[in-house]
Amino acid sequence: MPEPKNRKFQDAILDLFASKCKDTTQLLSESMDHDISVFKHFKIRFHLMLCEFCCHYKEQLQTLRGMAKGLQKKDDPDLGDDSQLNSTAKERMKKLLEEDKK
Repeated sequence: MPEPKNRKFQDAILDLFASKCKDTTQLLSESMDHDISVFKHFKIRFHLMLCEFCCHYKEQLQTLRGMAKGLQKKDDPDLGDDSQLNSTAKERMKKLLEEDKK
């Protein structure tokens, strides 16, 4: 018996918007690192409405990131204001790498 046209449309919509847990966890991590598209945000939200495991994963990821930020030393001379290595630290690392090559 053939599927109704409506069912095919529903399946196509789900394929477009739904994502697997593996994809969603990657998108969650990506969204915490930098801006993502509205479409990716929608995919995450849609998946989280259906999956309690990924909701827990998101909470755990947010907790870990918060803890890591709390551990970051504000007065570390090798870190700039935006948590990147300053030029002195970069030069020191380059010298060490060059010495390793020799």
